[in-house]
Amino acid sequence: MTLSRVIGVTGNSGSGKSLVSSLIVGYAKERGVTAVILDADKIAHGVLLKNSPAYPEVVGLFGDKILDADGEINRKKIAEIVFSNKEMLAKHTAITHKYIAKLMTDRLNELKKEYEIVVMDVPLLIEANLHRECDYVWLLSSEYDTKVTRIISRDNLSYEQAKARISSQNTQAALSAYADFILENNGNIRELLVLVTDELHRILN
Repeated sequence: MTLSRVIGVTGNSGSGKSLVSSLIVGYAKERGVTAVILDADKIAHGVLLKNSPAYPEVVGLFGDKILDADGEINRKKIAEIVFSNKEMLAKHTAITHKYIAKLMTDRLNELKKEYEIVVMDVPLLIEANLHRECDYVWLLSSEYDTKVTRIISRDNLSYEQAKARISSQNTQAALSAYADFILENNGNIRELLVLVTDELHRILN
């Protein structure tokens, strides 16, 4: 098998990471290249389950108020707290990132043995130092109002909640220092597809 290439896809919430990750995999498969998405959100969900090592630390930080009736952590309750409190966000991130990064790295090493392209869809790729595992870092950039609208639609949040989520993250300008490729994604999927396929063509040739 050809040496695996790892593409890290990152950007602020609402910038279109999942869409771009899917476009990469779709185009790669059209070219006969094996490709797969490693989704950090799915890994992060597992980290918060009752049987995970992070569970007691997270509950210890927030208290029982974040738990559902079955004792599982309610991610929406955590989000309501951390996206309006940067200190709690930093503490929560410090707990969970070490587990997420370890699981992501372990899974990445497995996937690299099976696939020619691994797309790491990671909101906090830079913050978790997972960009060091990537051959290429793709940064999604979108207009502020576009991101807010997408977050409201996707997560059923209020305008103020969507703004708080974006303000809790690093700016696109700060993230751009780590990017090998920046994609503007403001809603024109045809233009986005051209950007994705052109850059992927360059990588594969």
